[in-house]
Amino acid sequence: MSIVNFTVSEPLEKKIEKALRETGFQSKAELFRFAVINYLNNLDRQMSETEEFTYLTSRLGNLIHRRLGKKSTISLRKQLAGI
Repeated sequence: MSIVNFTVSEPLEKKIEKALRETGFQSKAELFRFAVINYLNNLDRQMSETEEFTYLTSRLGNLIHRRLGKKSTISLRKQLAGI
């Protein structure tokens, strides 16, 4: 197993510390290993633009639904139909 050392800027360090507090990673090393593995797995999958668009609109729809609850909204498909 190899050891990798690198420096990060102070603003990035603050974001990393926040992520550690909020996500439950036990260490920076664990967070970085997860991030690299996730990035490499995504490279392997190479989503098409259509798959990526479908995935992102679904994520956005879920986020809006969680934030707005049962309030009436126009579907994302209708909102983005002209794009």
